[in-house]
Amino acid sequence: MLSLAGATTLLTALLPSVTSQAAQPNTVAQAQAQLDALTDQAEVASEAYNGAQESLTVAHHAATAATAAAESAHTAVVAEQNKVGVLAAESYTSGGLSQGLAVVLSTSDPSQAMNRIAMLQQLSNQQARMLATAKTDDLRYEQSVAVATQATATATQLSANLAEKQAAIDATLAKSQQVLATLTAAQRAQLLAAQKAKLAAEQAQSAIALASYKRTLATQAARAASQQAATQAANRQAAARDQVVLAALPQSAGGSSVAQRAVSAAMTRLGTRYVFGATGPSRFDCSGLVEWAYGRAGVSTAHYTGTFWRSYKHVSYNQLKPGDLVFFYRDHHHVGIYIGNGLMINAPHTGDVVRIASVLSHGSFSGAARVVG
Repeated sequence: MLSLAGATTLLTALLPSVTSQAAQPNTVAQAQAQLDALTDQAEVASEAYNGAQESLTVAHHAATAATAAAESAHTAVVAEQNKVGVLAAESYTSGGLSQGLAVVLSTSDPSQAMNRIAMLQQLSNQQARMLATAKTDDLRYEQSVAVATQATATATQLSANLAEKQAAIDATLAKSQQVLATLTAAQRAQLLAAQKAKLAAEQAQSAIALASYKRTLATQAARAASQQAATQAANRQAAARDQVVLAALPQSAGGSSVAQRAVSAAMTRLGTRYVFGATGPSRFDCSGLVEWAYGRAGVSTAHYTGTFWRSYKHVSYNQLKPGDLVFFYRDHHHVGIYIGNGLMINAPHTGDVVRIASVLSHGSFSGAARVVG
């Protein structure tokens, strides 16, 4: 559902010329349902755009590398061709094979003749290797040119696909404007009032969740301090007894230190505006928040929910730890970062902000993955 800020932005941007193209909702509830569906479509298109952008970056790198390889191969071909040219000139000047035979036959000593034959054979082998190298370099050059041409064509096609996906996002947002344009002034006021009430409820829920999260952190800190004090006391007692019998502490169920740093980084972005394709630090989409938060924790990730889902170890809901990624919808096009106690932090959709929400109440939970640990 669009927030008050998102709906107000759309209302102020209405274009009368598109009103005739909009579906005609009969009630405010129908209009809200259409807006909810379009919001979901916009997020799907946004993640498709992120995936296409990632593929385009890879294609550009491949084209650049292939072009450099072709240029290197061309330099090698020119160098070997020069060597072959020198070899041909020397062979012509020295008289080639007939001159070599004359050298062999100019001695009556069999042993000396055999030595000269071996020398000629060695020179012949060197010439053969030189010609073979020139041929191999020429073939490598032709192959490199073909690869560079194909890589460049792929990058060009992906660039066109990127433009198509941008157009799909723009078209979806335009449809949202059309839906709002079909409402009467009274209906728009009613819609905004309902959204304002929902936004206030969500903000209250977020505040409660944030307070709960802080209490959890305080409890974990107190428990860690207590464990540390107990460990230090045990160490002192062991040293006094001159014994080394330290037992291994049980591993925390609170996620890895890297994951905890990613959670802490994401929590500093609460209230930051959602913008599709954005990766921070002042604007985010859902996968952009993950990329930014884990980047602050020292882990480089993609900016695409599809890559997250394919790249990391899947875990079940009852195995979740802070820092795990939680996914929604059948195609996993929305993602949040789990923070514990059934809660996540996420960048929901256009018109909303980075906030805390319940994982299961978000709807359409489709799985989870662990980036580290």
